Amino acid sequence: MEKEKLRETLNWDNCQECGQCLVNCRYIDYTVEDAILEIKNINQGNTSGILKKCISCYACNIFCPNDAHPYERILFGMKERYDNDGLPKRASYLLPGKRPNFREDLKYDQIEKTLHQKWDTDTPPAKTVLYPGCNLLSMPLLATGMIFEKLPVWGRWDLCCGEMYFRTGLLDKAQDTSEKLTRFYSNKDIEEMVFTCPACYNMFTTVLPEQFGATFDFKTTFFTDWFFQEIERGTFEIKQTLTGSAVIHDSCHGRILGNTFMEKQRQLLKKLGLEVKETPLNKDNGLCCGMAAGANNSTSST
Repeated sequence: MEKEKLRETLNWDNCQECGQCLVNCRYIDYTVEDAILEIKNINQGNTSGILKKCISCYACNIFCPNDAHPYERILFGMKERYDNDGLPKRASYLLPGKRPNFREDLKYDQIEKTLHQKWDTDTPPAKTVLYPGCNLLSMPLLATGMIFEKLPVWGRWDLCCGEMYFRTGLLDKAQDTSEKLTRFYSNKDIEEMVFTCPACYNMFTTVLPEQFGATFDFKTTFFTDWFFQEIERGTFEIKQTLTGSAVIHDSCHGRILGNTFMEKQRQLLKKLGLEVKETPLNKDNGLCCGMAAGANNSTSST
């Protein structure tokens, strides 16, 4: 992906070099002066400082008051670093198609293998389907029960949403993924795709279409919205609520999707009878789980 394309799609010229994106970072202790200097370095293509410290949490996009996409600017610097120095070893382990990687190293019993085979078809099983993503494919037993008779799972490993490519700065690979998914779904008879993973939902709804040109003819819906809708339709009835409490950890993509998205998850837990307890740092101020931090390993792979 060329820098000029980034300029067109990522509001490159919106940046006022105010430094708010970096001074609010939860992981880098920048003063306002330091942050302004670093964002100027980023805009000039000199990104060495931030590349040593960024953990790829994505939150700087939220902190930017001008929608200038500082995170993607950092990603472009990572891409240039990979072109020169190679891919970090830890980042490689996160990526589909690499060996070894965490997906292919998981061990599955026969029931799980049967579920994978059931989901792996070229023809969708219904007009509304559930996209599994790597999380659900890694733990397929989560997708058993009455709900999944109404919402059948459809997908496989090689239809990865490309989130790991995007989050680690492999922009050319993300572009390839966008084109592959556009081709695969172009003639498929589905009306709605439901997601349980905020990362997959954000990739299909926003990142791939807006930044990499993907086109999908179906509606994208997060599971919580679909489930509330089906309750209202009378498809499901909550006959007995749960007891106890739940602590929320909002994902990086959840924060990008916004407060309405994050609140809906809390509403569902409350509707199911659980008391929602917040961590001291939550929503926009939340912390990353660390999954994408592998991109910052300075040791290159062979």
